[in-house]
Amino acid sequence: KRRNAEVAVPLLTPGGEPEEEQVFDFSSGYLRRSLHLMPRSGRSNPWRLGQDYLKDREFMKKSPIEDGVLLLGQKGTGFTALGNAAE
Repeated sequence: KRRNAEVAVPLLTPGGEPEEEQVFDFSSGYLRRSLHLMPRSGRSNPWRLGQDYLKDREFMKKSPIEDGVLLLGQKGTGFTALGNAAE
């Protein structure tokens, strides 16, 4: 079903944040200091960065877009980073 959504924002409930997993194993100090700038990953789908194109592609083809995790909408409607409409 086509919704003409322009924006997809993850919908996180308070306390429902996914458990994070370290994506990179860096030992250099200058890289460790920049870890907060690197992509983050959860321990399970849909938040896990799989780093496997074929597996990720298959997962995305079979998974529904409207899965209760993404809030779909139009640009300029006041979405916040957590996916809640701004008040």
